[in-house]
Amino acid sequence: WGRVARAATQPLVSRCGKKPFLLPGRVQPPPEGTSWTPSLEAMRVFLRVVFLHLPPLRWYLGQPAKPKVVVYTDVSYDATRQGLGVIVVDTLTDKRYICGGQVPPDLLAWITSQRGDLKTKINQCELLAVVAAVMTFPDILLERDVVFWVDNTTALSACVDGYSNFPDLATLSNALHLLLAGLRTRSYFLHVQGKENCADIPSRVPFVDIAGQQVLHPFLLSKVPADKLAIDGINASHRPMLFPSRDQLNQPAEFLLFGDSRCSSGV
Repeated sequence: WGRVARAATQPLVSRCGKKPFLLPGRVQPPPEGTSWTPSLEAMRVFLRVVFLHLPPLRWYLGQPAKPKVVVYTDVSYDATRQGLGVIVVDTLTDKRYICGGQVPPDLLAWITSQRGDLKTKINQCELLAVVAAVMTFPDILLERDVVFWVDNTTALSACVDGYSNFPDLATLSNALHLLLAGLRTRSYFLHVQGKENCADIPSRVPFVDIAGQQVLHPFLLSKVPADKLAIDGINASHRPMLFPSRDQLNQPAEFLLFGDSRCSSGV
């Protein structure tokens, strides 16, 4: 689990060079000293929890026990909609799953609290979409090889590295790799061109309830015939999207135990 907790060590790493970010209000961060700070203490407590609960890592030298799971994530971001979309394909059963939803206002406010009033939060939302995908489908990803397709290179970099110099992206990356470690997945992150990302559709088109079923808005979906054709061909089952809470982001070690608690409860 080499990418686990890389972001959590930011308070230590930041002492080695200039911080490349501003505090809320575009204030320059204070220089680091040699004293033991609250952020370093939080890092120590966090690492203690991780070391106590980190599961064993298994690699298959031959063919994996089960075929891979493929996950597509995307974001539609403008002044009126901050929508996330996820499509999951389980190649073992050939079942497909879909979810989508608006980013909760409190999470947008959390991003602002971390970075100030940015012109756009699309990078953070793209990484949040990957986190939400894992939280929504833990039972499908449990102990599987998982290939994630992401079209945003900033989010992809945080996924691959398990780290970011920016505190909000670092926190989300930390949460992602703790979730994956807790589920004992072997994860691979690859880039997909935006026009080829099928998760773009549920990020743009909202779900509505029709006769007790959550479906993509029929009128909005039909406005782009290629979208409707693609969704009909995918034939995915809907699942409500699950987002991390601000409390979870502030106590990231909980993500390590998230998968077992959700899967054992039958989710």
